[in-house]
Amino acid sequence: MKEEVVRQIRLDELPDNLSMLAEYCGLDAVQNMLLNLNGGMFYVPRISHLDKFVERYIKENWEKPTSELAKDLNVSLVHVRRMRKKIIEERRAEKKLSKCV
Repeated sequence: MKEEVVRQIRLDELPDNLSMLAEYCGLDAVQNMLLNLNGGMFYVPRISHLDKFVERYIKENWEKPTSELAKDLNVSLVHVRRMRKKIIEERRAEKKLSKCV
């Protein structure tokens, strides 16, 4: 599809899902998606499913209480505790490996 054609699409001509996306990201972003990602489907996960980000955030804010981290990330206390435990176990494993080398 030609870009000049896609650029003529207006907000009121979009279906609900794309209209909502345009409201949050801008009509230009939706038009770019129509040009470059035509036919694709997207899933927007909860932050708790972005394990690499959650792990990095917890590491960088280790001094914060578990309850504050959970609130910041909009995840459960159990999820933060589980991630902290995983980080601690990984650090212990790294220390054991470094002693062997």
